[in-house]
Amino acid sequence: MNAFKVFETLNARGIQLSSSDLLKNYLFSVVDNTKPPLSEIEAIEGLWSRIIGKLSNGKFEDYLRCYWNSKNKTVRKNQLFKTIKNSIADKHQVLSLIRDLDDTADLFMAIQDPQSEYWSDFPEVRKYLNELN
Repeated sequence: MNAFKVFETLNARGIQLSSSDLLKNYLFSVVDNTKPPLSEIEAIEGLWSRIIGKLSNGKFEDYLRCYWNSKNKTVRKNQLFKTIKNSIADKHQVLSLIRDLDDTADLFMAIQDPQSEYWSDFPEVRKYLNELN
C-alpha cells in the first residue's frame, strides 16, 4: 500500500483531514503513478504551496468550491472532493487544474477585499465590490 492510500484510509476511518489535504494527496497520487522526475514533483509542490499561501486560513475549501462551480456543474460542499476525484484522472488534468487554481487564487481573494491592490486600475469594480460587501 503506498502512502497515498494510507492517507485516504486514515480519512475513511474518521481522522479529520482538510479538503486541501485530501485533494493534494489525490492529485499527487495521480501524478506519482506516471513516475515523473523529482523536479516535476517539486514544481507541482511549489505551485501547491503558492496557492495555499495566497489564501487566508480556512479559505481553500471555499475557493475550491467557487472555482469548481464556476467551470462545472454546481456541486455541494460535501460532494466536492468526490466530484473532483471522479473528474481528474491523469497527469495533464492535474497540471491544468493546479495551474488554473494558482492563476485564479489572487482574484478570489481580491473579490473579498475591495481595497485590494488588485483593483487599483479598476475603480468601478472596487465601487461595485464595496456595494456587494
